[in-house]
Amino acid sequence: MEVGADGGLRAIRLTEHGRRLDPDTLVAVIVRLHAAALTESRTAVAQAVAELEADPRLRLRGAQIMDALRQPVPRGEVEVRGRPDRPAASRQPTPEEEDEMDRYYQRKSWLV
Repeated sequence: MEVGADGGLRAIRLTEHGRRLDPDTLVAVIVRLHAAALTESRTAVAQAVAELEADPRLRLRGAQIMDALRQPVPRGEVEVRGRPDRPAASRQPTPEEEDEMDRYYQRKSWLV
C-alpha cells in the first residue's frame, strides 16, 4: 500500500495471500494498514516541520519579515525596481500601451 503525505491512498497491490482472503477480512486489513501508514506519514511530516521550525536561519528570516511588515508603508512616489526614474503609483498607460494591451489580451471595443 502506498500512502501520500496527505494520507491519500496512492496504490494498493494485493499479494496472493491477500487474494485468498474473504472480502470482510481484506477490508479490515486494508483499513488497518492505511491507519498505520497514515500515522507514519503524519509523524514524518511533523518531524520535517519541526526541523524547519528549529532552523535558526529560518527563524531569523521570519523575524526580518515580521519587522518589515511592521514598518509603515512609504508615502509618495514608489520606486519600481530597475526603473527609479518612473513612479509606479497612479501611472496611467499611454494610448500606445493601451492599444498594445488590447491586441495582447484580444480585447474588443464595445464602442465599435
